[in-house]
Amino acid sequence: MNNTVELSIRKGITENNPQRLIISDQFIQYDNFKKTPTKFLKTDIKDCRFGIRWIEVEFTIGREYQVFIRNKKDELLKIQFKSYFGYKKTQLLNDYNTILENLWNFYFDDIAQSFINQFWENKPFFIDKTQISKEGITIKLDKVLKQKEVLIKWEDAGTTDYVTYFVIYSKSDQRNINRAFYYLEDWNTHILYSVVRTILRDIN
Repeated sequence: MNNTVELSIRKGITENNPQRLIISDQFIQYDNFKKTPTKFLKTDIKDCRFGIRWIEVEFTIGREYQVFIRNKKDELLKIQFKSYFGYKKTQLLNDYNTILENLWNFYFDDIAQSFINQFWENKPFFIDKTQISKEGITIKLDKVLKQKEVLIKWEDAGTTDYVTYFVIYSKSDQRNINRAFYYLEDWNTHILYSVVRTILRDIN
Protein backbone atom coordinates (compact mmCIF):
# COMPACT_ATOMS: atom_id res chain seq x y z
CA MET A 1 0.00 0.00 0.00
CA ASN A 2 1.26 3.47 -0.94
CA ASN A 3 2.09 5.39 2.26
CA THR A 4 1.19 8.81 0.83
CA VAL A 5 -1.66 10.04 -1.35
CA GLU A 6 -1.72 13.58 -2.77
CA LEU A 7 -4.74 15.23 -4.39
CA SER A 8 -5.51 18.65 -5.85
CA ILE A 9 -8.86 19.84 -4.53
CA ARG A 10 -10.74 22.40 -6.59
CA LYS A 11 -13.69 23.62 -4.51
CA GLY A 12 -15.88 24.55 -7.47
CA ILE A 13 -15.94 25.22 -11.19
CA THR A 14 -14.96 28.90 -10.68
CA GLU A 15 -11.99 28.07 -8.44
CA ASN A 16 -8.74 28.53 -10.34
CA ASN A 17 -6.33 27.62 -7.53
CA PRO A 18 -6.65 23.98 -6.48
CA GLN A 19 -5.58 23.24 -2.93
CA ARG A 20 -3.18 20.44 -2.08
CA LEU A 21 -4.36 17.60 0.15
CA ILE A 22 -1.82 15.11 1.49
CA ILE A 23 -2.92 11.94 3.28
CA SER A 24 -0.11 9.79 4.62
CA ASP A 25 0.29 7.09 7.25
CA GLN A 26 1.76 9.73 9.57
CA PHE A 27 -0.36 12.87 9.01
CA ILE A 28 -2.99 14.66 6.96
CA GLN A 29 -2.32 18.13 5.58
CA TYR A 30 -4.62 20.46 3.66
CA ASP A 31 -3.76 23.91 2.23
CA ASN A 32 -7.38 25.19 2.13
CA PHE A 33 -6.37 28.76 1.13
CA LYS A 34 -4.40 29.29 4.34
CA LYS A 35 -0.89 30.69 4.62
CA THR A 36 -0.04 27.80 6.93
CA PRO A 37 -1.68 24.52 5.85
CA THR A 38 -3.78 22.65 8.40
CA LYS A 39 -1.90 19.56 9.53
CA PHE A 40 -3.03 16.80 11.91
CA LEU A 41 -0.69 14.04 13.03
CA LYS A 42 -2.12 10.54 12.90
CA THR A 43 -1.80 10.19 16.67
CA ASP A 44 -3.99 13.29 17.16
CA ILE A 45 -6.84 12.30 14.83
CA LYS A 46 -9.96 11.05 16.61
CA ASP A 47 -13.19 11.79 14.69
CA CYS A 48 -14.60 11.89 11.18
CA ARG A 49 -17.93 12.43 9.45
CA PHE A 50 -18.61 12.63 5.74
CA GLY A 51 -21.26 12.65 3.06
CA ILE A 52 -22.65 14.18 -0.10
CA ARG A 53 -25.03 17.15 0.14
CA TRP A 54 -27.32 17.91 -2.77
CA ILE A 55 -27.27 21.51 -4.01
CA GLU A 56 -30.80 22.61 -4.86
CA VAL A 57 -32.56 25.76 -6.00
CA GLU A 58 -35.94 24.75 -7.41
CA PHE A 59 -34.30 21.54 -8.58
CA THR A 60 -31.00 19.75 -8.02
CA ILE A 61 -28.12 21.56 -9.71
CA GLY A 62 -25.16 19.78 -8.17
CA ARG A 63 -23.62 18.08 -5.20
CA GLU A 64 -21.12 19.01 -2.51
CA TYR A 65 -18.69 16.42 -1.19
CA GLN A 66 -17.94 16.96 2.51
CA VAL A 67 -15.35 15.39 4.81
CA PHE A 68 -14.79 16.70 8.33
CA ILE A 69 -11.91 15.49 10.50
CA ARG A 70 -11.46 16.42 14.16
CA ASN A 71 -8.38 16.08 16.35
CA LYS A 72 -7.99 15.62 20.09
CA LYS A 73 -7.98 19.40 20.59
CA ASP A 74 -11.37 19.54 18.85
CA GLU A 75 -9.83 21.42 15.95
CA LEU A 76 -11.53 20.83 12.62
CA LEU A 77 -10.12 20.10 9.18
CA LYS A 78 -12.76 20.60 6.48
CA ILE A 79 -12.53 19.18 2.97
CA GLN A 80 -15.36 20.41 0.74
CA PHE A 81 -15.72 20.55 -3.03
CA LYS A 82 -18.63 20.90 -5.45
CA SER A 83 -19.83 19.64 -8.79
CA TYR A 84 -22.44 21.60 -10.73
CA PHE A 85 -24.61 20.21 -13.53
CA GLY A 86 -22.57 16.99 -13.61
CA TYR A 87 -19.31 18.77 -14.44
CA LYS A 88 -16.43 16.37 -13.68
CA LYS A 89 -18.85 14.35 -11.55
CA THR A 90 -17.04 11.06 -12.11
CA GLN A 91 -13.61 12.49 -11.32
CA LEU A 92 -14.81 14.26 -8.18
CA LEU A 93 -16.63 11.16 -6.96
CA ASN A 94 -13.43 9.18 -7.50
CA ASP A 95 -11.48 11.81 -5.51
CA TYR A 96 -14.06 11.65 -2.71
CA ASN A 97 -13.87 7.86 -2.55
CA THR A 98 -10.05 7.99 -2.63
CA ILE A 99 -10.08 10.35 0.35
CA LEU A 100 -12.43 8.13 2.36
CA GLU A 101 -10.57 4.94 1.48
CA ASN A 102 -7.21 6.32 2.58
CA LEU A 103 -8.56 7.96 5.73
CA TRP A 104 -9.86 4.54 6.71
CA ASN A 105 -6.71 2.65 5.74
CA PHE A 106 -4.28 5.09 7.40
CA TYR A 107 -6.21 6.19 10.50
CA PHE A 108 -9.66 4.91 11.30
CA ASP A 109 -9.15 1.19 10.75
CA ASP A 110 -6.59 1.29 13.58
CA ILE A 111 -9.04 3.20 15.80
CA ALA A 112 -11.78 0.65 15.09
CA GLN A 113 -9.43 -2.24 15.84
CA SER A 114 -8.45 -0.59 19.12
CA PHE A 115 -12.11 -0.51 20.15
CA ILE A 116 -12.57 -4.16 19.16
CA ASN A 117 -9.56 -5.10 21.30
CA GLN A 118 -11.10 -3.23 24.24
CA PHE A 119 -14.30 -5.19 23.79
CA TRP A 120 -12.51 -8.54 24.03
CA GLU A 121 -10.61 -7.24 27.08
CA ASN A 122 -14.01 -6.56 28.69
CA LYS A 123 -13.43 -2.79 28.78
CA PRO A 124 -16.59 -0.73 28.03
CA PHE A 125 -16.12 2.27 25.73
CA PHE A 126 -18.04 4.95 23.85
CA ILE A 127 -18.08 5.66 20.13
CA ASP A 128 -19.44 9.17 20.06
CA LYS A 129 -22.42 8.82 22.45
CA THR A 130 -23.04 5.08 22.01
CA GLN A 131 -21.68 2.73 24.67
CA ILE A 132 -20.34 -0.70 23.76
CA SER A 133 -19.77 -3.35 26.41
CA LYS A 134 -19.73 -7.13 26.79
CA GLU A 135 -23.41 -6.88 27.78
CA GLY A 136 -24.46 -5.15 24.58
CA ILE A 137 -25.01 -1.79 22.89
CA THR A 138 -26.56 1.12 24.78
CA ILE A 139 -28.37 3.43 22.38
CA LYS A 140 -30.26 6.65 23.03
CA LEU A 141 -33.85 6.72 21.82
CA ASP A 142 -35.11 10.14 20.75
CA LYS A 143 -38.20 11.01 22.73
CA VAL A 144 -40.28 14.18 22.71
CA LEU A 145 -39.03 15.52 26.04
CA LYS A 146 -35.79 13.62 26.66
CA GLN A 147 -33.56 10.87 25.38
CA LYS A 148 -34.00 7.43 26.87
CA GLU A 149 -31.09 4.99 27.06
CA VAL A 150 -31.76 1.35 26.21
CA LEU A 151 -29.38 -1.60 26.38
CA ILE A 152 -29.67 -4.00 23.46
CA LYS A 153 -28.00 -7.30 24.30
CA TRP A 154 -25.78 -8.76 21.62
CA GLU A 155 -28.03 -11.75 20.99
CA ASP A 156 -30.91 -9.32 20.34
CA ALA A 157 -28.97 -6.77 18.28
CA GLY A 158 -29.49 -6.28 14.56
CA THR A 159 -28.26 -3.75 12.01
CA THR A 160 -29.39 -2.48 8.63
CA ASP A 161 -27.11 -0.46 6.35
CA TYR A 162 -28.20 2.25 3.92
CA VAL A 163 -26.27 4.66 1.68
CA THR A 164 -26.28 7.63 4.07
CA TYR A 165 -26.86 5.95 7.44
CA PHE A 166 -27.17 2.69 9.28
CA VAL A 167 -29.54 1.48 12.00
CA ILE A 168 -29.00 -0.51 15.19
CA TYR A 169 -32.18 -2.12 16.49
CA SER A 170 -33.61 -4.71 18.85
CA LYS A 171 -34.70 -7.81 16.95
CA SER A 172 -37.38 -8.47 19.55
CA ASP A 173 -38.84 -4.92 19.36
CA GLN A 174 -37.54 -3.36 16.17
CA ARG A 175 -40.38 -0.86 15.86
CA ASN A 176 -39.77 0.82 19.22
CA ILE A 177 -36.10 0.19 19.94
CA ASN A 178 -33.90 1.47 17.14
CA ARG A 179 -31.47 4.26 16.37
CA ALA A 180 -30.24 5.64 13.04
CA PHE A 181 -26.65 6.89 12.75
CA TYR A 182 -25.87 9.24 9.85
CA TYR A 183 -22.44 9.29 8.23
CA LEU A 184 -22.58 13.05 7.57
CA GLU A 185 -24.22 14.21 10.79
CA ASP A 186 -22.88 11.85 13.50
CA TRP A 187 -19.20 11.57 14.34
CA ASN A 188 -17.52 8.21 13.68
CA THR A 189 -20.56 6.42 12.31
CA HIS A 190 -18.25 4.44 10.01
CA ILE A 191 -16.23 3.27 13.03
CA LEU A 192 -19.37 2.35 14.97
CA TYR A 193 -20.63 0.39 11.97
CA SER A 194 -17.35 -1.53 11.61
CA VAL A 195 -17.02 -2.29 15.31
CA VAL A 196 -20.62 -3.44 15.81
CA ARG A 197 -20.70 -5.55 12.65
CA THR A 198 -17.35 -7.16 13.50
CA ILE A 199 -18.46 -8.03 17.04
CA LEU A 200 -21.78 -9.43 15.84
CA ARG A 201 -19.95 -11.56 13.28
CA ASP A 202 -17.43 -12.89 15.79
CA ILE A 203 -19.74 -13.69 18.69
CA ASN A 204 -22.31 -15.57 16.59
